[in-house]
Amino acid sequence: MSATEADTSSSSTATFLSALVLNGAIAGAQFLAFCLLRPKFPHIYQPRVTKPPVKHRATGLTKSVVGWLPQVFKAPYQPIARHNGLDSFMFIRYLRLIVKMFVPMWVVSWVILFPVNSANSDGGKDGLNMFTFGNISTSNHPRYAASLLLAWIFTFWIFYLIRSEMTYFINARQRYLIDKEHSSLPQANTVLITGVPQSQLNKEKLYDLFSYLPGGIKDVWINQDLRELPEMHENRLNACNKLEGAVTATIKTAKDMELKRAKAEKKGKPAPKKTIVEDEDLEKDDIGVAEKLIPAKQRPTHKLGFMGLFGEKVDTLIWCREEISRLNAEIGDMRKEVNSDPEKYKPKGSCFILFNQQLAAHLCAKSLIHHAPYRMVEKYSEVGPDDVIWTNLNVNPYEKRLKSVVSWAATIAITIFFAIPVAFAGAVSNINALASRYSWLEWLGDLPQPVKGIIQGAFPPVLVAILFALVPILFRLLSKFEGIPRSTAVELSLMHRYFLFLVFNGFLITTLSSGIISSLRQLTTADVTTYPQILANNLPGASIYFITYVTLQGLSGSSGALLQIGGLVVFYIKSWFLGSTPRSRWMIFNAMPGVAWGTLFPPMSLLVVITIAYSIIAPILNGFGAVAFMLFYFTYKYNFLYVYDIKPVSDTGGLFFPKAIQHIFTGMYISQICLAALFFLSKYDGRQVGIPEGVIMVVLIVITIGFHIMINSSYQPLCEALPLTLASKTWGQQSDEQPLLSGHNTVDSSNEIRESSDGSMPLSELGKSMGKTPLDEKKEKLGAIEEGEGESKGDKGSKHRAHEDQDEDRTRHEDEEEASTPPPPFSEQEVSFTHPSMCHPQQIVWTAKDEYGISDEVVEKCTRDNVNATNERAWINSNEKGKLGKIETRGWPPGEDHKFA
Repeated sequence: MSATEADTSSSSTATFLSALVLNGAIAGAQFLAFCLLRPKFPHIYQPRVTKPPVKHRATGLTKSVVGWLPQVFKAPYQPIARHNGLDSFMFIRYLRLIVKMFVPMWVVSWVILFPVNSANSDGGKDGLNMFTFGNISTSNHPRYAASLLLAWIFTFWIFYLIRSEMTYFINARQRYLIDKEHSSLPQANTVLITGVPQSQLNKEKLYDLFSYLPGGIKDVWINQDLRELPEMHENRLNACNKLEGAVTATIKTAKDMELKRAKAEKKGKPAPKKTIVEDEDLEKDDIGVAEKLIPAKQRPTHKLGFMGLFGEKVDTLIWCREEISRLNAEIGDMRKEVNSDPEKYKPKGSCFILFNQQLAAHLCAKSLIHHAPYRMVEKYSEVGPDDVIWTNLNVNPYEKRLKSVVSWAATIAITIFFAIPVAFAGAVSNINALASRYSWLEWLGDLPQPVKGIIQGAFPPVLVAILFALVPILFRLLSKFEGIPRSTAVELSLMHRYFLFLVFNGFLITTLSSGIISSLRQLTTADVTTYPQILANNLPGASIYFITYVTLQGLSGSSGALLQIGGLVVFYIKSWFLGSTPRSRWMIFNAMPGVAWGTLFPPMSLLVVITIAYSIIAPILNGFGAVAFMLFYFTYKYNFLYVYDIKPVSDTGGLFFPKAIQHIFTGMYISQICLAALFFLSKYDGRQVGIPEGVIMVVLIVITIGFHIMINSSYQPLCEALPLTLASKTWGQQSDEQPLLSGHNTVDSSNEIRESSDGSMPLSELGKSMGKTPLDEKKEKLGAIEEGEGESKGDKGSKHRAHEDQDEDRTRHEDEEEASTPPPPFSEQEVSFTHPSMCHPQQIVWTAKDEYGISDEVVEKCTRDNVNATNERAWINSNEKGKLGKIETRGWPPGEDHKFA
């Protein structure tokens, strides 16, 4: 081994140690900050204890700096399914699966492969590279047997875990589908069909077409060309929000004027007139409190032109009130016209079918409906109104396919283009090789070793992480451009695209660029026919980059997800500068963070792919991968139990999980192909010495492909459809002898599902509800109310105690009433799958009560102009210094209780 190669190899340890120390310090600082800040900011670090409805609240944690750790460790993760949906629950199961996968692989590989790869292996490598497959000299090729044996053992271990977890998932999803609370929802009984020909866009024809399905149709909604109605609806909503902000601005201006008068009087100077208008105008009806207190030039105004920069300047209070009144009348008239004149507002190519039975909806979604190509082919079950992307419903089937081609072409182009900066990051991870090859980079080789360690170990992963943060934004836009009509389907598409991007750029390109850079000197002097051999020998050395990457994600990533420093900073920026209306103030203090599944799963899957791919070639990565996922499991278990709030409309019933399982196969294929290539390319004395091992690896690849096909063919049909054998278990179909409600959660207390001999769950088990009985829920709610009171008493010194008390008062009466009343079936609810502009009422203008009576007057004038407005549940008063305080609210925003309850 040359001196340059020795320097490059030895620097790997320094690079890793520098990255480990840096990331460890960052992670330690973030974790310590979290421990200190958590009890002081419960609205950030455990909002689920006080903010959700009582039945979905978590039990409060101790305020001890470290005492919360054992509480979280011991807390069961099963309640996540009931409170945050099956997607959240299966994500935690996915992390748990990876921990179960990597821990045994870690122990076994370190015990067996470390001595095999490093002890008297004659590979000439040192540092961390001495533990890689590349350190085994071809003269010691019999040692390949150890890597071959573990490759088979690890593969079948992963097979076992995949089959077990897929069985678990199918059982959990089937429970989710037939659960009383879910199967009684309109979402569970509705199908969205796109590409409907004009000849079928008729309610009578649709009723006849689907009359053969069990239970028949309950209702049909046909999407129409509403022309300018959606824009009018959006303009009205903007005007309502603008009016709310203008009222608060007027109150603040009035307070400022009063303070100026008081200050002037105190100094003996002439005070501004309290009455701005002339005396003879005071008796006019249109002269109000605002006009009397504030000069016309200081009243809120805005321009009607482009982005409020051009056009006529108007008084915001008056203009908004008149605009809302006008739009209310016009929207009401236009809605009547839409219903009475279908020829003018022609139906478009999509419809929603609400069935009387859940089984019928699933049969419809899986059936071939129309005899013509591309007609009524796209069918989506489990559809909720808030999940629909209305602008994508009218896309022609042929246009949708063309857009799909364009969308994927752009996705591929972006993926390839990003290979350039990613390759640069991979090159930077091999500074010594670059410095030795190019004279103009020799100064990099002269840098102090710690500095080089940070540049090689920390800089490339950070650069890649920043670049990759931009990609999901582009891919999400491309998914919507494609014409996907559901937000959840967009996230599923994004997950697929983003994962492919990460594997290509975050793994393959980085591996190749790092391996090529480290082999530059050999490649420039060797014969072309030896290139594969040279690259094969150097590729295991690229594992150093991935060790630092996994370390960065495991330490800094997990601790950063706990600390949420961005969320904390943004919260206070919003509360001080953006909480200018009761509605915005309420959202700031009551909205809880969520997750975007399309961007949460792929980075985790990339770490899985990297670890599996290097599990044999560089077994040291197994330990870091296992520790990283232990930290991720703890972090996200905490967040989903105490922080995150996942809306039911964004829950797919766990459909992200089987996609994540497919990602595991990607890592297995890469690992097996690379190891087989290393076997086939190994030479000693001019002859191939690894052919037998390579052939056995090819056999393993074939077995993996067969297992992959078997898993997909056996479980894929069960992932979405409701089986006929479970039809009698859904809402409205269960018999008195076999009630659906039996007081069981998604999984039993032992965390396992009892299976029949064929691996499925007994029907008697599947009949059990994910939720609890009304009696159990009532007990839970009453207990939670008491716990909420205890928590409030312990938080008397908190800056935001008042807001937490308001949350508790807000939900006490509503949840006590809900505890004694079971939820009604969907037939008793108001259901509408029409465009929001056709059914949504005007957003109630919500203002805060003030000491001047300005909001009272605004509400009165709005009511006079047929504009819905109120100042109930919100107020703004002066503080002890005489200045205007912050807006305070109580309860839900008026008219929106159903959205948050």
